[in-house]
Amino acid sequence: IVHAEANRMVPNFTVDNVNAPRRVFDPKKSRVLVTIAGYGTEPATRKVTLLLNGKALESKSVQVPASGRADVEFPTLDASYGSNRGEVRIDSADTFPDDDHFYFSVERSDPRPALFLRAAGDARSLTYFKTAMDSAREAAFTLEAAALEQAGNLNLSRFAFVVVCDTGHLPKGLDQNLESYVNSGGQVLVVLGRSFASGGTVPVTQLKAGGAHYAAAEAIRFPTVAYADGTYPPIRLGNLWDGVRFYQSIVVEPGVVKEGGARVLARLADDTPLLLEQPVGEGRVMVFTSPLDNVGSDFPVSTAFVPFIEQTAHYLGGLDSGSSNFNAGAYVDLRTAKEKAAPVEVIGPDGKRALSLSESAQAQTFQLASEGYYEIRHANGRHELAAVNPDRRESDFALVPPDVLKLWENTGQTTLSRGAGSQEPTKSRNDLWWYVMIAALALAVAESLIGNRH
Repeated sequence: IVHAEANRMVPNFTVDNVNAPRRVFDPKKSRVLVTIAGYGTEPATRKVTLLLNGKALESKSVQVPASGRADVEFPTLDASYGSNRGEVRIDSADTFPDDDHFYFSVERSDPRPALFLRAAGDARSLTYFKTAMDSAREAAFTLEAAALEQAGNLNLSRFAFVVVCDTGHLPKGLDQNLESYVNSGGQVLVVLGRSFASGGTVPVTQLKAGGAHYAAAEAIRFPTVAYADGTYPPIRLGNLWDGVRFYQSIVVEPGVVKEGGARVLARLADDTPLLLEQPVGEGRVMVFTSPLDNVGSDFPVSTAFVPFIEQTAHYLGGLDSGSSNFNAGAYVDLRTAKEKAAPVEVIGPDGKRALSLSESAQAQTFQLASEGYYEIRHANGRHELAAVNPDRRESDFALVPPDVLKLWENTGQTTLSRGAGSQEPTKSRNDLWWYVMIAALALAVAESLIGNRH
């Protein structure tokens, strides 16, 4: 039996969504897009205010159509360094003001340096790679280029990741420097090209390059990508590779993964591995088996190139693409399998610790139960500020249609009444079941007696 809680629609305005960057490197390139929604409302003008750490940065007015939506854009986000508590508010104009604000968090930091190592005669690959980095939506990294002769004494630990582009055999000092960098957790992208046309060993790995493969036969004139692992962060937009033609690739034998081999993440139509990854020590090495100079392929001049370079840089640089804004009730990961003994600390919206001492040492996940900001200090030392908001579907107070209520009432009827005689079948079934249970009990007793006699 359904009892009505309300007899009319409650008009309600809400801050439906805030699309803000998780990280800010250049405030002038960062923007915040806000969506204001009205449920059962008349056309109205709402004042929208952007706040950061409790301080109002900018206000704008927006016309919201009847029971509709409207977008407001704030073109800059002048965040201070570190974690910032963002909020968007609208002027309250209804009887439910609890959803007239929306929390978000943003982290401000400077771009980190990345290193591009190249052979002396290869300037084209650097041009394409650097242009793609500069064209990315977020300037998260600054690219520094160096020739092999200059890189032997570089302090690689200050770089977020290193690109080794078609260098061939590395000088001994640089090779050892790179191995030490990767073993201690560094990230390297190795691009193969003409230098490996006659074979060789891929730098920092034990992978063997078997020489160049040229698409010369008419049947495979221009091989394209036939397989791409969509779960791998650098190629989540792998569909953009459709139609990209690879004229030259270096054949690399990945080996057996369980025995230290590499994992193939993309493969050409002729079954040649295009992208591989191999863990080395605490770090990893990505291997791309085609040149980046637009001679071995048209990849550098395709629409897929900039997204791939941006995603690869974020992956190697440790910038995960997860959100820092959550719906109430969501779970957040606290540690990985390798961080079992490291402590974790969670400070709730009330400013108190949300985990007990035993939970901080053992908990794998944590539920963000209520609205507000959670400060999370992960087991690996990384600090995160999570903003939590109620699900905005709760802001729609539309009444359930009568026909839907009628369907719900019907699903609640488990038996159909057919008059006074309808109880007889149930009673006879119950009586029969009772006799079956008595017979089963008698058989069990008889079996025990006979068993004891023998």
